Amino acid sequence: MNWVRKGRSQLGQKGGSWEAAAKRHVWETEILTVFKAADKNQNGFLTRAEIIRELRSNKKIGALLHLPSNISSLGESQARFEEAFQKMDIDNNKKIEPDEFLIFCAELHPE
Repeated sequence: MNWVRKGRSQLGQKGGSWEAAAKRHVWETEILTVFKAADKNQNGFLTRAEIIRELRSNKKIGALLHLPSNISSLGESQARFEEAFQKMDIDNNKKIEPDEFLIFCAELHPE
């Protein structure tokens, strides 16, 4: 799905395999599970507040996004969070859609 759109699929590429594609699919499913857990109101996107709340309660998202669990309103943690949020928000609509979340995570965690 998204990995095809981003050109990350290994199918049909030199050295690609079904195993690699399956592994990538499992990874994307895990990332979307984290996304859905953070999307408390289930509206299909994440706001700054939702991500910050999830960072406080779920260490997995912090490790995934390379962000601390406590984002203070002043200081380095806020600056790091804002930088990450702006990188995720590709279309600048102040909402993180699943595709944007997957792309950001793939860039942080290359194969």
